Amino acid sequence: MQPVPLYPLVAVYTVGVLSDWFGIPPVALSYIVCDLIAVQFTFLAVSFIKKHRTVASLSNSLAFPKHSDIVILVALVLGVVLGDSYVLSMRLSREDQWKLVNELVPHYVDGFRSLPNFEIFPKTSQMNYSLYILLAFAISVLTPMIFVVLDTFRKLHQLKQKIAKVNYQRHAEGVICLIVQVATAGLSIAPIIRLGISIIFDHPDAQKVSEFCLAWFSTHSSFNMIALLMFFPPYKMFIKKHTKGMVRLMDGSMSVQLKQFGYDCNALENKPHWSFPANSDMHLMEQVYRSFLDLGSKIITTNTYHFGSTLDQKLDKSEENFEKTCNLLVNLAKEYEGIRIFGSVGTLATFYHDLSEYSGKYMDSPDAETTAFNYFHKILTIFQGKTKIRNLIFETIPSALEATVALDVLEQFPEMKAIFSFTFKNRKFRFIRQGTCRKLGEKWDHCNWRMLWSDREPDEDSEEIGG
Repeated sequence: MQPVPLYPLVAVYTVGVLSDWFGIPPVALSYIVCDLIAVQFTFLAVSFIKKHRTVASLSNSLAFPKHSDIVILVALVLGVVLGDSYVLSMRLSREDQWKLVNELVPHYVDGFRSLPNFEIFPKTSQMNYSLYILLAFAISVLTPMIFVVLDTFRKLHQLKQKIAKVNYQRHAEGVICLIVQVATAGLSIAPIIRLGISIIFDHPDAQKVSEFCLAWFSTHSSFNMIALLMFFPPYKMFIKKHTKGMVRLMDGSMSVQLKQFGYDCNALENKPHWSFPANSDMHLMEQVYRSFLDLGSKIITTNTYHFGSTLDQKLDKSEENFEKTCNLLVNLAKEYEGIRIFGSVGTLATFYHDLSEYSGKYMDSPDAETTAFNYFHKILTIFQGKTKIRNLIFETIPSALEATVALDVLEQFPEMKAIFSFTFKNRKFRFIRQGTCRKLGEKWDHCNWRMLWSDREPDEDSEEIGG
């Protein structure tokens, strides 16, 4: 059942199962709505008093007597009976209602005739006084309830160090649930109060106000559930448990995060090897890794993408730093829950320092496959022999041939699992020899690797084929 206010008269008609199927008159249905609202707030008040009494008994402080619950329930019954009787006494006969329509809004007569039911109440000073009294009563009830809530929290805070943590949490959750219920109920009752104010002061846009208030009131159930999911701990835990693994946050750009902690990849002393020299400072890398983990990243990569840029110089220190940064991340991840680490394997382009990861032209050379094989084999040997990382991500590969070589290397490391990301444009990629794409596809069918797409602009002279 849904009551629909009618303006400019103080009138209502109802739609729904009770009115359409069972023919229950609008005045009775209006009683049901108002009475249910009164019952809801009364039981919430009783629940608060019971919770206050429980907390007060634990802290040996002043509490409401048990018979106060009965007094409140008796007051509810009397209020419902007297309120319904009072409204019923103001009800006009059907003849008087039609007379009022013809006198005040004769141009709405046809509209009223089309309604399956309606109820009109006379707009008198007596009604205004009744609304004033009702508003004052609501304020007089709400004010002490606020003090009850505040006093309950105060007593709970005093008990925090005196009772078991699980008991404290149970009482705190109960209070939070009640507060959410009261808050949502209060927000849903606000449009009814707004409607009453419109009636008292003859608001010029009363029809629009009534439509807005009606829409507002109808959101109560949805808003109540959303609020419980947001603020009630058991519901939050339920959602977290059943959505675990559905959405996982990954880390972002390593160079950008390094810059946040004072390391500039574009500085002259760092530019040949970009982000990799940062691994010489384990304190810096701990800050960077922790920044991702503290933000909730569940998937994080090692700062090893640019390791290949050091291989042409045969720097022993680079291999040592490679091992240190990987082991650092592995140890840090143990302090967090559900973290997956992927070892970052940069494309062969990092070996040449020329941004050729956007073109893949380095695979044009006659010995490209051998160079790529040795490159990837060197990196995977370090990962397997000197770290505990067994998940890898091959990043920004621009060439189908290079990906094929990487798969050949992976076949020699059966412990490793890998994700591939490519710098394709519109799902196209560079290939060098006839049959390379077919070979890559065949390998993919027999492997357990995953592939990610990354749209980048290739070099204008690159040869492309649809992927």
